[in-house]
Amino acid sequence: MDLLAHLPALQVVVPMLSAPLMVMLQPRGLAWAGATATALVSFAIAIALTLAVLDGHVIEYAMGGGQRLSE
Repeated sequence: MDLLAHLPALQVVVPMLSAPLMVMLQPRGLAWAGATATALVSFAIAIALTLAVLDGHVIEYAMGGGQRLSE
């Protein structure tokens, strides 16, 4: 499985799933550490996507099971 193919979805899913977890973390310092880790992961994904685009890859990700209309 190629992780690069799933990075566009992970760019959305990682912060979306971690946000409710940060609310539940106690003590407050642990929540800050988790939020910082999430931000770093999101930044790393953004860098990886940027490098892939600069390398000439076309990034597309079909979500929702829809059909592609253009080819």
